[in-house]
Order: sequence, then C-alpha cells, then structure tokens
Amino acid sequence: MGTVVDFRSGRSGLGAMDDDGLTHVELTWVEKKIESWIRFGSVAQEKVLDRHRRIVSFRPGAVFAFVRWAANDFGTIISRVDIVRVVG
Repeated sequence: MGTVVDFRSGRSGLGAMDDDGLTHVELTWVEKKIESWIRFGSVAQEKVLDRHRRIVSFRPGAVFAFVRWAANDFGTIISRVDIVRVVG
C-alpha cells in the first residue's frame, strides 16, 4: 500500500490507496482559512477529491516542499514549509 501522509496532524499511516509504491499527500484549500500546497517537486500523480481537497503522489527519492498556512479571524496562526524526501 502507498503511504498517506496527513501533515495537519503530523501522523502518517497506510491508506486504502493502490499498491503503487507512491507516497500520497492530501492537500486542503479553504480560502483564507486553511491552505496547503506543493511549492516545488515533481508530482507523479494527482487526484481531486472535492472542491477543497486533492491528493498528490510522489515517487520514492523525490524531494518536495510542502507549505501549510492557516488563519483565524485575527490573522495567521501557522505558516510552515517542510522540505520532504520520499523514502521507500
């Protein structure tokens, strides 16, 4: 099974994805509330789940930047960039 990484909670686990050897990252986009995106890296596969969520997949050895941003009524509460190397 591919690895599904949930960067919002900091957890990762095996998901019910295809046995394709890819690492799958769920991205969320709720305008001006929760925004996550890939800054650089080569996406091997992409699947749109709904208007606000999609899953991007990376091959072993790939390096990518994962950006997380969230805000509340008072402004930014988190702004973070993770540089990730896929293993496996």
